[in-house]
Amino acid sequence: FVLRPIDMAVLSGTVWFVTMMAAYGMVEASQAPVLTPLGVSIGVLLPIATCVLLERLRQRERDLAESENLFRRSMDDASIGVTIISTDGLYQKVNAAFCAMTGYSEAELVGRGFQDITYEADRDRLVGYCKGISEGRIRSLKAEKRYVRKSGEVFWAELSIIVLSDPVTGRPDRLITQIEDIDLKKRTLEAIAESESRWAFALENGQQGVWDVDKPRGRLYTSPTWKRMLGYEPDDVSIDGGDAWLELMHPDDRDNFLAVNYAHERGDTEWLEAEFRLRHKDGHWVWILDRGKV
Repeated sequence: FVLRPIDMAVLSGTVWFVTMMAAYGMVEASQAPVLTPLGVSIGVLLPIATCVLLERLRQRERDLAESENLFRRSMDDASIGVTIISTDGLYQKVNAAFCAMTGYSEAELVGRGFQDITYEADRDRLVGYCKGISEGRIRSLKAEKRYVRKSGEVFWAELSIIVLSDPVTGRPDRLITQIEDIDLKKRTLEAIAESESRWAFALENGQQGVWDVDKPRGRLYTSPTWKRMLGYEPDDVSIDGGDAWLELMHPDDRDNFLAVNYAHERGDTEWLEAEFRLRHKDGHWVWILDRGKV
């Protein structure tokens, strides 16, 4: 005949229980039949409990493996740089995007300190962040810093850091960082700021006032020189906003200006050019030559 798994469980459990009891002198061998029902129960429950426990352990391993796989995929396939850094500042893992960003291979970065590829002028600031992380005062942060590529080229990046803690001690254990290359954006903004500075310098020295209307938002910007021409202080906002400045225009000049302005907004003219009078703060009229473009 063939023993089923349940038969084998009952038999093995009974034999094990009785044998152990007799081995330790707790019962006589002749009393074994009396203990058979208890042995059967143990023989049935022990394998079931073992199977349940093993299945839970296997499920936990599967969940952990799936979680690790998702994290690995999200890190490796990310379009921005992602790194894992130990609390002593060494790279433990880096993704392909970060390698491409810095010009180093993964083998060249793992085990290397993040300070080694940080622009020297930014290192002291990072020391303060590291101290805050080690003391538990900083759990996450976002900052801008400069890296040095393998070629020696310096570039700006936006850095986001998440601090992971040891589940037992609660102390910072490692850092997950996300790095986005913002060098082009940074340099573009710097170029715009420099250009605007030169433009503002030229206008101010040429005593030319500037006004700029954001029609969708109903906002008006007037330069300090424009305000001084009419007797207002640069920080005076009483004539800022929407079409408030039109209230300063001479009534005899308003219709002509609006006609010229509307024609330009329709695209009938390449430039807006008009002469009109604006009321000075002290009450007298100031002739203005206005040139602009939509």
